[in-house]
Amino acid sequence: IEELSTKSVYSRYTIGCLLPLSGSYKDFGCKALKGIELALGQFCSQGDQQSIKIIIKDTGSDPDVAANAVKELFEEHVAAIIGPIFTVETAALEAQNRGIPIVTITQKDNIADIGDYVFRNFFSPKMQVETIVSYAIEELGLKNFAILYPNENYGKVFMNLFWDEVMAYDGKVVGVESYELDSTDFADPIKKLVGLYYELPEDLKNTDDLIEDEDKSYDFDEVENEIDAEGENEEEEIDKVDEENYREKDEPFNDEPEPIVDFDAIFIPDSPKRAGLIIPQLSFYDVDNVYLFGTNLWRSDILIKMARQYVQNAIMPDIFFAESSSEKVRDFVRTFEKTFMEKPGFIEAVAYDTAMMLFQIVSRPDVRFRSAVKNELMKLSNFQGVTGLTSFDNNGELRKDLYLLKIKGNKFIELK
Repeated sequence: IEELSTKSVYSRYTIGCLLPLSGSYKDFGCKALKGIELALGQFCSQGDQQSIKIIIKDTGSDPDVAANAVKELFEEHVAAIIGPIFTVETAALEAQNRGIPIVTITQKDNIADIGDYVFRNFFSPKMQVETIVSYAIEELGLKNFAILYPNENYGKVFMNLFWDEVMAYDGKVVGVESYELDSTDFADPIKKLVGLYYELPEDLKNTDDLIEDEDKSYDFDEVENEIDAEGENEEEEIDKVDEENYREKDEPFNDEPEPIVDFDAIFIPDSPKRAGLIIPQLSFYDVDNVYLFGTNLWRSDILIKMARQYVQNAIMPDIFFAESSSEKVRDFVRTFEKTFMEKPGFIEAVAYDTAMMLFQIVSRPDVRFRSAVKNELMKLSNFQGVTGLTSFDNNGELRKDLYLLKIKGNKFIELK
């Protein structure tokens, strides 16, 4: 009974924040804090709202520190927790054990499986792939796809998810090739995709010895005698061959095979820097007139600077688009720029939305327990934030339609 009463004690209007304000993820933590602070200022400025308090803990980008910070926030009676970012599992376990609703900001798969108090408000690789494939097949009518991916965890995860999703839509993956992270020349994997890559069979690799053996078998005196014996007939044959060769020289001749581009689109889940090297090489091997799909990493001016003429109409998903036509997004961007003298990115936007949804929930007079906060998060349906409409499924996983962006000129524009 004492344990239950302790768990139920909490300060209704206090929210804990677990952010990496030092360590390897410091930049992300500082971005998230700006989003939370902006949400706090805007929410509390609405006269009839309760005064919300936030308690910030620096996780130091360390999962053990994050877990210990959950214990501290529990002792400080927070109603719910925002974060951590990336290093989330140990903190989520601790929050679940103590019955504190925690909304994590991570791409880690299945984090919400830890328990009913654990939520994720961040887009996953699966969400990105679902957005791309549904648009490609249902909206564009594409059927055949190729995948060119880096041979490391990020690339493998996206490759497998993309392949599975295409198959689920009854599409076809007609080519899959990988490359190493330190590659700068992508000729071989591209040539393999389009049927231009040939390996010399083992029995033809030692042709020097073969030629030498054949030369030894010739009796040049015998050959010379045969030519003399044939006389004028041989000269006539040579004249005929010369005439045919002359006619052939007037006709264009190309002994290079044509590439077999049997796919409508190619998916390249990699950084903008490597994509900026790969995509021009696709064009070099005549892989033109196919759709280019990437992950949210492509949402970078670096890609346009490196390969502008080759990446026109390239498509990628994202969870936030600062140039959106949405008035809600425009207001957020204007206020953020005025407050912090910089444009917000997706981390700031996600943190802002997460804070706003929790502020609204804990301010309701009928929400008196942490379990009620958890239940309200479960029931959340189409919360209208700057990252779009947000809901959680029964497992605490995010449900959201992502933005689809396209490169046009030197800009990114919104497809949907």
